[in-house]
Amino acid sequence: MKQAFDSRWIDVYENKGKRSGAYNAGSYLSAPYVLLNYKGRFNDVSTVAHELGHACQSYFAQKSQPPVYAGYPMFTAEVASTAGEIVFKRFMLDQTKDSKERAFLINQMLEDMRGTIFRQTQFAEFDRAVHTLAEKGEPITAEVLMKICHEQYERYYGPDFVIDPTLEVEGLRIAHYYRDYYVYRYADSYCAAAAIARDLMNNEPGAREQWMKFLKAGNSMYAIDMLKVAGVDMTTSKPIEDAMALFDQLLSELEKLL
Repeated sequence: MKQAFDSRWIDVYENKGKRSGAYNAGSYLSAPYVLLNYKGRFNDVSTVAHELGHACQSYFAQKSQPPVYAGYPMFTAEVASTAGEIVFKRFMLDQTKDSKERAFLINQMLEDMRGTIFRQTQFAEFDRAVHTLAEKGEPITAEVLMKICHEQYERYYGPDFVIDPTLEVEGLRIAHYYRDYYVYRYADSYCAAAAIARDLMNNEPGAREQWMKFLKAGNSMYAIDMLKVAGVDMTTSKPIEDAMALFDQLLSELEKLL
C-alpha cells in the first residue's frame, strides 16, 4: 500500500471528463492503478482502503502467477477489498473512546452490512425470481419486475416500511441485474471478509500467512478452495452465522450508546 502511494499509482481527485466512483484497473505488465474521486471525507478514506484491497490482490497475483492465472475469480473479487475496508473501520473503532465517534463508526459498519449482506441477498432473490420466470417461458415486463421488487421490499423490511413508487423501479435500473447472478457475490464476500478481518485484527496464529497465500493465488484454484486457504470455509454456514453475530454485537453497542 505504501508503494501505491509513493509510486503514484493513485489518481486521486475529481476531474473534468473523469468517470464517477472509484476503480482499480491495470494489466499484467502495469501497476494496479487506483482511480478515485476523493474529497477527504470519511467515506472517501474508506474507499481508498477498499480499492487498495483490490490493488493488493491484483499486484500479488500478477507477481506470483503466469498471465493465464493472474486474475482472480469473481466469487472472491470483493473479499480483499472488503477485508481492507473492515480492517480500516475496526482500527478506527479501536482508536476512539468518544461515544459519538463510536456511534458514527458502528453505524457505518452496520450500514455496510445492511447494504452488502441483506440488500444484496434481496437482490439475489430478485435475480432468481426473474430467471425462474424466464425458464418457465412467462413474459417479463416492466410491471412484472416492479411487482416482484415491491413484494421483496414488503418481505425484507416488514409491513411498517413505506414503499415509495420509485423503489419499485430498482428492478429496472440496477446495472448488476443485467449481469446474470452477480449480486450474491457481494453478500458472500462480506461474510468471508469479516471472518478474515477478525482473524487479522486479533493476530490469530497463521492469519497473515494465510491471507498472503490467498492474495497470491490469483486464478490458480477454485474460489471456494481459495477462501479455505484464507481460513474461511464457505461450504458451511459458519461465516454467515459469525457475520450475523457481529451484526448483533454492533447493534447492541449502538443501542447502548444511543
